[in-house]
Amino acid sequence: MDYYALLGVTPGATPEEIRQAYRLRARELHPDARPDDPETAERFKAVAEAYRVLSAPQSRLAYDAQLRMAATSDSSPQWRRQRASAPRAEPTLTLRVVPGAAGIGNLQEPTRFYLLGELLPTNAAAQVWSAPLDLAVLVDRSSSMRGAKIAEAKRAVKPLFSELAAEDQLTLLLFDDRVETLLDGDSPVGAVGAEMALMSASPRGATQLAPALRAAIRRLEQGVTAGRISAVLLITDGRTYGDEDECLALAERARLLGAPIISYGLGLEWNRELLDRIAAISGGTCSFIDEPAQLSVLLHDTVDRLRATLAANVRLSLEPAPGVSVLRASVIAPEIADVFDGPHTAGEAVTVNPGPLTSRPMIESVVALWELLLDPATLTRDDASGQANLGEVFADWSLGVESAHFAARLSQRALVARLPIEGAAPLEPEARLALELLTAYRLHAQADQLASSGATTEAATALTTSALRLRAAGDGRLADEAQRAAASLMTSLGEGLTATLRAKYAIRNLSVFHQLRRAMRGRLGAETP
Repeated sequence: MDYYALLGVTPGATPEEIRQAYRLRARELHPDARPDDPETAERFKAVAEAYRVLSAPQSRLAYDAQLRMAATSDSSPQWRRQRASAPRAEPTLTLRVVPGAAGIGNLQEPTRFYLLGELLPTNAAAQVWSAPLDLAVLVDRSSSMRGAKIAEAKRAVKPLFSELAAEDQLTLLLFDDRVETLLDGDSPVGAVGAEMALMSASPRGATQLAPALRAAIRRLEQGVTAGRISAVLLITDGRTYGDEDECLALAERARLLGAPIISYGLGLEWNRELLDRIAAISGGTCSFIDEPAQLSVLLHDTVDRLRATLAANVRLSLEPAPGVSVLRASVIAPEIADVFDGPHTAGEAVTVNPGPLTSRPMIESVVALWELLLDPATLTRDDASGQANLGEVFADWSLGVESAHFAARLSQRALVARLPIEGAAPLEPEARLALELLTAYRLHAQADQLASSGATTEAATALTTSALRLRAAGDGRLADEAQRAAASLMTSLGEGLTATLRAKYAIRNLSVFHQLRRAMRGRLGAETP
């Protein structure tokens, strides 16, 4: 019996994630909720046993060892062929913890401070064994998708039937205010009926997102520990109404599964705030598509990146020390996203979910930024070094080994020097760059909201301020794009909003932090770690 699958989490789940998943499952399967269903009672007992084993460190270690032995002893011809042809080098990952300033001095009052955490490969040339994919593709077929949108959605999805491998699994759902299942976790190879049904689908009804997400995540939960790389790919152009809270709860379930929700928003009418939040919660991405023909390239690139996963379900967590409160936590790379916005409960870790670490289009890293408040009255020192203790940073992820996923973890103390100065030292260049980009993105998101509500003058002001931030970060191209969007808003709302969204998602999606950091290090003559 697969205890991880019963709880709906990956083997890389933290103890807190296992507790959360158990509570969700226990509420869903409690016998009192379905007194006339004997199967519910049996499943409830199985879930309770899974939690008993996985919540105790020693019994979980023993169970994981059994899983590992079962995976490595699998002698089926399909896996033998994959082992023979797959590259054997696995990436060695390292955790960097970088204080936002060189040190702190004599603090007279609570002081703001920043901390960067980064998970990156140390052997950049390594390739990994390529795990099969388990994709759930959701295509909005509501009435607003008529014309080029539905045609391009079909054209983008159709190649999956020929490009995915026989061992891959594909769930294909069409949705409006109903959900139609064309393929249910099967191999797409030879699925002629599903392909024909896709190509003959016509728009109808209204957009209702939660039922489609629910169906996709339930299907993915069935194969959570099969060693596959899971993801939900969502294509939509509309707004869902009345089920936003359920969508966010489903994003949390996807996060526990290690299945990022990757959204493609067509046109100007989709719910960007909701899909941005779904991406931030699940470790996914959200892309703006102003020309439907762009969809095919983006979808192909997404599958390519998933194929090149070095580490799945990456989480970066900070357990603050006494005297340290977390005000905000954000992902800086590979995509910018605000994940946590206080207040922080003392003693609890604050976690960000940047999604998978991949090696395409090039090997990069995942980066988180925590905004802290240091209380001089209760801040502690490290006994050995005398440095200020900010807490401990953890990096958790899942690693594909043969036909299963296994958990991995690194940790590092976050210490900062005590200096003979008043207050904190100036920001280090790396932290300053992260803050400039994060602020620019927030200003673009604000401009999106203002322009959508008709406040074009205020939106243009936000974009102009964002351009200054981008120029300070060293990206003149994106700064110029922000200025053009500001000017366009003052002449045409439609064209201005399109330009605003292009600029917003360019900052968010294009690994801008990595590009600018390389240029900055070149200017400063620093070596890449």
